[in-house]
Amino acid sequence: MDGDGKKDLISGSNRGWLYFFKNLGDGRFAPNQCLKMEDGKNIYLPRGSNNTCAAADLNGDGIVDLIVSTNEGLSFLTGRGPLVFADPQPILCEGEAIPVNHPGVHLADWDLDGEWELLLGNGKGGVALYEFEGGVPNRVKPPTVLIPDREGEGVPTDRCCSAAKPTVTDWNGDGKPDLLVGDTFSIELPSTLKTDLTPEEKRESEALIARKQELYGTWSEIMKRFRKEALQATGIEENDASGYNIWILGDEVDRRRKVSPEYQEIWQMIREAEETLVRKGYQAGPSRIKQGRVWVYLRREMPPGPLKAE
Repeated sequence: MDGDGKKDLISGSNRGWLYFFKNLGDGRFAPNQCLKMEDGKNIYLPRGSNNTCAAADLNGDGIVDLIVSTNEGLSFLTGRGPLVFADPQPILCEGEAIPVNHPGVHLADWDLDGEWELLLGNGKGGVALYEFEGGVPNRVKPPTVLIPDREGEGVPTDRCCSAAKPTVTDWNGDGKPDLLVGDTFSIELPSTLKTDLTPEEKRESEALIARKQELYGTWSEIMKRFRKEALQATGIEENDASGYNIWILGDEVDRRRKVSPEYQEIWQMIREAEETLVRKGYQAGPSRIKQGRVWVYLRREMPPGPLKAE
């Protein structure tokens, strides 16, 4: 990614930033840094919640480019040099934006023709394959469905469920590219909330809740101080703290949270208070828990037909 010959990591985020992790060798990676635009600002894609990204030299100029997915669509970013990219261009199919729903993107030579193809997962567990049109990296042909969308409700046991995130590798060493797909689903948890407290339990519950509120008051004051310091450090005015700037401030606040013993102590005490309230049945715990799986789809023939999980 940065031209040193080592395979680095890149990642999207729920803030809209794209993060780069430099490969230090021996399985170690440097702390994240934001990928940049030509003007020196962080790459920022509005409404980039849970965005994903894939990197490859798509225009043949020897510089790595990016494909990025957000909740609004897919974008192509031309590489201008190591870790620097041009403004996003929308990726179109037959002149229209590609509909997305919790998308996951991946680039691979799926048909072994020496050209990159785009794989796109979606919120219903489906995966589609797009070929680039005429070598133009922000134009694609109509898709080939590799994994159809999930039908019905519930958690399937024979295929991926939701928010499919595809990647391609030769899983079984037979020379054919196979498909790995991560998914997510949630399981409902039984309620542990007590509805008929004894007088003693009620007193204990009220004391614990009051203590939690007191701790949150201290936490709030610390966060206000961090925000004030972040505004001063960045030079951002309070009335301009929106869009791109709000995430710049968020990063500054996060840096302070991570190195502040005072913050860490208060946050640990809040967590312990929350856990005690839930354990004793004085406060409702989470109603659902998220889980995930990785599905292996082995390639049986070339060119691809519909795939079935192994």
